[in-house]
Amino acid sequence: MPVCERCSEETLMTTKSYFNAETICMGCVKVERGHPDFQKAHEAEVEQVIKKNFNFEGVGAPFNLKELSATARLERAEIDKIASRIKT
Repeated sequence: MPVCERCSEETLMTTKSYFNAETICMGCVKVERGHPDFQKAHEAEVEQVIKKNFNFEGVGAPFNLKELSATARLERAEIDKIASRIKT
């Protein structure tokens, strides 16, 4: 099973980050898209694709992005725990 390069969570679905070349899970995508610098990273990616640069490494991940993703992972795990208690 693939593992997210940002939060280290095992996942069934991944995509590439707009900030850097990491392969990330959908939880990290949500965190990334909510980051204040996301629009700048997205615009830079689109600009490079228009220039036919399909190997753009990104603008670089903001210093706190990994920490935000790790926090979101812990929150998702806590929600999963609560949900499993409700089901039983």
